[in-house]
Amino acid sequence: MTYIRRISLLLLLMLGAGFASAQETEEPSDTTYWTRRARGNFTFTQVNLSNWVGGGSNSVALNSNVGFFANYAKGRTTWQNALEMAYGLVDQENSGLIKSDDKISFITKVGHRLSKDDGKLFWTALLDFRTQFANGFASPEDPTRISTFMAPGYMVLSSGFEYVPNEQVSLTYGPLTGKMTFVLDDSLAAVGSYGVEAGEKVRAEFGSFLRLAYKNEIVENVTYESKLELFTNYLNNFGNIDVNWENIFLMQVNKWLAVNFIAHVIYDDDIDIEVIGDDGLPTGEVGPRLQFKQLFGVGVTYKVSNR
Repeated sequence: MTYIRRISLLLLLMLGAGFASAQETEEPSDTTYWTRRARGNFTFTQVNLSNWVGGGSNSVALNSNVGFFANYAKGRTTWQNALEMAYGLVDQENSGLIKSDDKISFITKVGHRLSKDDGKLFWTALLDFRTQFANGFASPEDPTRISTFMAPGYMVLSSGFEYVPNEQVSLTYGPLTGKMTFVLDDSLAAVGSYGVEAGEKVRAEFGSFLRLAYKNEIVENVTYESKLELFTNYLNNFGNIDVNWENIFLMQVNKWLAVNFIAHVIYDDDIDIEVIGDDGLPTGEVGPRLQFKQLFGVGVTYKVSNR
């Protein structure tokens, strides 16, 4: 459990740093056009069994995520920035240490309202960058490394229009969009992972991008947030759509305690995934598959805002 304790300390330091950084936003300044906020939570679970006839194994699990947000609005110009990071580990007695979550996401978007009055249509430019912190493996029993920092990494550069009918909904369409997939690890690049040609480290695509975002308090103290992103390549297999859909439910029990549920769906027809049969063994068949991740946690949370 030594490694778990070290990672626990690291995550606690990350949360503390985020809290300290967010606290600075409480200080008055002349940047009154900025709205800044931070949030974070940390969950810890332990199972310890002794002579338990129902079976099972000892385990320790921890998960942490932090988010920093800075938004600017003045006149007809807006600038929105979001940095979100997450990392989780599970240590099971019979399976060893594996990661359960790993995420780095940075989105920055500049918008300019097209009409001088309180219009809802903006010209917008967007940059969306995603990768992960650490190595990922096929399973605790299989030491084959299948991912690492910037393998994969994704970057979307898009220019187009955004429709914002209210504070809860926004629809962004970028008819001029570049999408880049990075595999900067030599061993993964050599076998052509994540749709990048074998031996290459970057795959560039040009196409059309659609992003629908929704966030609202659906009932008291329960917030639902959804981000759906669709991309199609003009130059290769036009009409095949890459899907990235993330849904978050957050129930705030009190100031410090929250329950969160995350469901994340990804589909990319350029990524080949080995098919596993009903017996749990590889079938030898590979192809694009629907990727699904679910997280459920109860733990300590905080939110800080200058507004």
